[in-house]
Amino acid sequence: PPLKLGFQIARADNPDNSGSLVLPLNSEQGSVKVPSGYRLHFRFDLVSMESSAEFRYFLHGAMDDWGDWSDRDLYIQVETPGDYVLEVQARSRNGRLVPPASYRFTVMPRWYQQWWVRLAALALGIAVLVALIALLIRRRTERYLAANQRLEARIGERTRELEEANRKLSELATED
Repeated sequence: PPLKLGFQIARADNPDNSGSLVLPLNSEQGSVKVPSGYRLHFRFDLVSMESSAEFRYFLHGAMDDWGDWSDRDLYIQVETPGDYVLEVQARSRNGRLVPPASYRFTVMPRWYQQWWVRLAALALGIAVLVALIALLIRRRTERYLAANQRLEARIGERTRELEEANRKLSELATED
């Protein structure tokens, strides 16, 4: 009879060992949501009268090739948010292959990887940049106005000096 491969355990363990999430054993109703940073634990199950089955897996989106044949427990940690498909193959010790089983899951982004947090950070960055530009413009304008006042004061002083010199010249011309 054909051998059937399935999942005996599907669990997501919290990285700080504060607990774990029990995941459904199949993902036929859609992708299973997993928080980022959690370590996934899968135990494969092969219904067979033959003993000592070997398993290997391929994680689409994270691996380039199939892993080595190993025992029935798999521990993986996927940090990058996105959709993944875990494909598992099994074979008995005498080499009899089993049709592969797959498990779909989605690694959810951390709070700071959410689109709205990135948008808020971008808006805050733009606001800070605008504030800095406004501050620079204000300081430059203040320096310009202070320099302009100093120049006007010098012009006024020179004008008074010229008026005084003209008055003296006028008096001398009148005396002569």
